[in-house]
Amino acid sequence: MTRVSTGLRALTRNAKCAKCKVVFERLSTCSACGYVAYCGRDCQRADWAFHAPLCRSLAASYDADTNDGHKELVFDRSLGGFLSIVQRRMFLAHGHGALVATLSTVPSDFRPAIPADPNHKRIITLRFVPQDAIPALDSAIAAASGEGNKNLIENVSRMSEQLFTDVGGRYAGQVYTLVTRTAPGVHFSYNPKVTIMINWLSPTHPAHSAFASELRFSDEQLVRTAFNWDTKEMIPPRGFPMRVIPAHVVLNIIGEQFYTECMRKLRRRESRLKRGVPVHENGLYPPFAQSFTLHSIVVPEDSIPT
Repeated sequence: MTRVSTGLRALTRNAKCAKCKVVFERLSTCSACGYVAYCGRDCQRADWAFHAPLCRSLAASYDADTNDGHKELVFDRSLGGFLSIVQRRMFLAHGHGALVATLSTVPSDFRPAIPADPNHKRIITLRFVPQDAIPALDSAIAAASGEGNKNLIENVSRMSEQLFTDVGGRYAGQVYTLVTRTAPGVHFSYNPKVTIMINWLSPTHPAHSAFASELRFSDEQLVRTAFNWDTKEMIPPRGFPMRVIPAHVVLNIIGEQFYTECMRKLRRRESRLKRGVPVHENGLYPPFAQSFTLHSIVVPEDSIPT
């Protein structure tokens, strides 16, 4: 791989250096990826061995249509509620882990400009990979793409810890890893991506108890539930009393006021970045975590277990 430039540019204030962990009034972010901040070149050079593999992936250019599709997916209010309900239940039952979302078609087909096709439904299914199985996933990724990606997801977890050191005090959801891939047999080239996410819902949100007690989803039934992108309905597995969970129920998992405020903050952040204005990340949860998907890490298709 070609070494990425290790220059610095000022974007962050009153934040913690990624290497020495000291809070400084003014930090500089890596000019290649723009996501990790340092107090100076000495700390940046000292952290390069860890940061380099991530930096190369973050700095890579991606297909615009694919990025637009990814953005539409992770910022969708209904899908965000579905992901958050599943992630929270799996977290309570199994601890930390990753969600693997399998798309029935390529991400670019999820763009707003692509209309629904009654003959080809856009479906998203989920699988949970517990933390103790992630080393095996990391090994598969390294075997398929090179030793530079060794411990990739563990490194992503470390980066999420650096980015969200105070998330517990500011937002009650969990930071988690989302792997997005296409279903086997989709005849288009697409590399899965690993994305840092933040659960949209607090652990005490009433939607959690509603799905557990009123709708009576078991953990197994919930993780086997699919999401219909075209109708915004959840499709439970066979044997569940309800054929579908209606779109209005799914939509209201995440409150309208909270969702609107999150998206407003995201648009403000993107505007400031375009104008080169310093961005204060505190308080931008969960949009800051989810916007990471625009620079997410590409993973070879054959390294993701089916």
